[in-house]
Amino acid sequence: DPLLKGRTPVHRFTSLQSAASLFLFLLLTLAVLLSEWAPSVLPLPSDLVFGLAAALFYLQSLVSWGAASVQMSDLQAKCDSVSGRITAVASGLCVVLACQPRVFVADVGLGAVMCLQGLWVLQTGLSLYVEAFIPEGCHKLLDVVIGVEGSPKCALDESRYRAVAILDLVFLVHVMFV
Repeated sequence: DPLLKGRTPVHRFTSLQSAASLFLFLLLTLAVLLSEWAPSVLPLPSDLVFGLAAALFYLQSLVSWGAASVQMSDLQAKCDSVSGRITAVASGLCVVLACQPRVFVADVGLGAVMCLQGLWVLQTGLSLYVEAFIPEGCHKLLDVVIGVEGSPKCALDESRYRAVAILDLVFLVHVMFV
């Protein structure tokens, strides 16, 4: 079944969307660095930078929600959905900073959201791809033809509910940590 192996055009399209979104973030970062290094070459006001960042974060949240909707693994769908929510909050904070650049609470919130996003990406990688962190009752899908391990899949509904609850609990721990 190509849907389980992640070889459908839908999976390739979501991977392309994620890569394009990250490439746009790289371009924005390079533009900001060039603007800071040589303001006469590329003058970028901070409100424009935050406006572009808001648009890119919103695009990334849409990509994450889209990826969550086509995942076969409940755990990966949950991780993508939470990641989409975090980047949507980052987008909202960037909009606030684009309109009112001196709002300290939004600036601190954006820093906290970025830290939370980094921790959540780390947790997603651990929860999906490290055997010791995969919740009990779930197992990795294996593509026998090429020997590539995929995302974890839970065999029973109880295991799936417990795994999603564990991910919710871990997310709350990350929020409390940040």
